[in-house]
Amino acid sequence: MPNKDMEFFKGKDEDSFLTAWQAQYGVLSEEGIDELYVNITEEIDHQVESGEHELGDIFEYKGIQVGKSDYNQFHQIYLFEQEN
Repeated sequence: MPNKDMEFFKGKDEDSFLTAWQAQYGVLSEEGIDELYVNITEEIDHQVESGEHELGDIFEYKGIQVGKSDYNQFHQIYLFEQEN
């Protein structure tokens, strides 16, 4: 299986997610953030493939809203955007 990745549409989307995550689970190092993003990517990939999550809906990971999801086939990357 090719490696998939994740990104946020805007820096403020990532900031909103990390603020909420760290308020609930504590501050992360850069390596911790990287590991968290790998775990999120694996989880959303599993949920999309199993039909548990539909792209375009809000994705939550461990009770924290990551954002509205999308997927770029060419780059094999999940994209997240915070709701307005």
